[in-house]
Amino acid sequence: MLSLIYALIASSSLLANASPINANRTVKLPTYDRHPAAITKREGCGDTRSSNYPIVSMSDQNPGNGDPHQNYWHVQLSESITCSQDAGCQVGQSQTTSITVDWSLASAADITEWFTAGFDVSESWTTGNSYTCDGNAGETVCIWQNVAHTAYSVMEEEINNCVGVTSSHAGVIRSPNSNNQGGGFYCVVGTCGDQGDGYWEAGCAGGPQKNCGNGNVIS
Repeated sequence: MLSLIYALIASSSLLANASPINANRTVKLPTYDRHPAAITKREGCGDTRSSNYPIVSMSDQNPGNGDPHQNYWHVQLSESITCSQDAGCQVGQSQTTSITVDWSLASAADITEWFTAGFDVSESWTTGNSYTCDGNAGETVCIWQNVAHTAYSVMEEEINNCVGVTSSHAGVIRSPNSNNQGGGFYCVVGTCGDQGDGYWEAGCAGGPQKNCGNGNVIS
């Protein structure tokens, strides 16, 4: 019995001498770099790239076939030569300039990159100047070329590697048909203008094909 009393007294003495618990004490725990990829800034987030694709039309900007149409750029390649009243004359290579017709936009849009959208077209066409046209006495004669184009509706998007599409622009690209399919040179008598004069003519629906100009002047 006495031994039990001595044990209780010793235990009480130990509790009395123990340090009180500090509820506000800060305990520093070890740290671990368990997910370094999650706390590191993602690489390439400032990089962007362009994505281009044909759309249904300018009024329906979902992906589609580009709503292709034929357009024709008519341009006067030569000087205008007027024959004398006594004899006929000819305009040829020495009076003719070869020009390069580049792709262009048929609508006001911020399209910056050219692409074919799957059509048989090129970025540019060079007319050449090896042509001749004849005029009769008193006539004015000149050389023109019809540069056939395919016009197609497209969407251009700027894509950020992290957040996705940041901007988009729809527009209509006009591209010269490969090998000037549907176009060609021709002679004009009487209604010549200045070298370099030109205008756009509308055509039928579809991609590159034989000439289907309808005579309507367009912008």
